[in-house]
Amino acid sequence: MTSSANTIGCSPAAGSANVSSALRFSDGWERRLEPGSIERKGVSVADDNMFSVYGRMTALPGRRDELIALLLDGFRAGGDDSGLLTYSINTAFDDPDTVWLTQLWIDKEAHDATTRSEPVAAVTRQLPPLLARQPEGFYGHAVHVHDRTTE
Repeated sequence: MTSSANTIGCSPAAGSANVSSALRFSDGWERRLEPGSIERKGVSVADDNMFSVYGRMTALPGRRDELIALLLDGFRAGGDDSGLLTYSINTAFDDPDTVWLTQLWIDKEAHDATTRSEPVAAVTRQLPPLLARQPEGFYGHAVHVHDRTTE
């Protein structure tokens, strides 16, 4: 299935050779992603633990932009040290109410802890009134991240 899409998320930071060394987010925030340099709670994170999340949400007609704003609030609610390495929010040109999410986490534990935290849960509770149907989620182990194989 091929579909054109708009993306809100991140891109290589100015002056970086590729996304694996630095990311600049659409809101101006930048995060360095040098191999072996990412730490959470004092524990060095190995590349082979990266956890990926793909999701699809369908907004009620005319509520897509509210849904996107709320999703951004949710990502920010997790905080800078949540273990979320990168994310994108995508919309398809041919399906204006559908929003696709892509997330890359340092590991599944970071994802689980962040999504269960009260700040993120508070945002998540605001989602149902904006949705036309139950969200879909797909989870995996990242095996290749921008020119780097993790296995």
